[in-house]
Amino acid sequence: MADARLARHGINVLEAVMGNRGSTIDDHRDLSDARGNHREEGRVGEACLRCGTVPRRSVVAGRTTVHCPTCQR
Repeated sequence: MADARLARHGINVLEAVMGNRGSTIDDHRDLSDARGNHREEGRVGEACLRCGTVPRRSVVAGRTTVHCPTCQR
């Protein structure tokens, strides 16, 4: 059950990224030479949907990541 939910969530995220024309990389362009704008869809500054804790932003291997310090350890 959990595997199916995780797979479905992964598919939903990929569909959202494609709908926003792709990557958050600064120099990324799609086939129409438009910038990807998936960066604008993030939840930075919003409370965790599960526990209400404010997410923590960090940089891992040069990439920004946001996680809930309570739910994701």
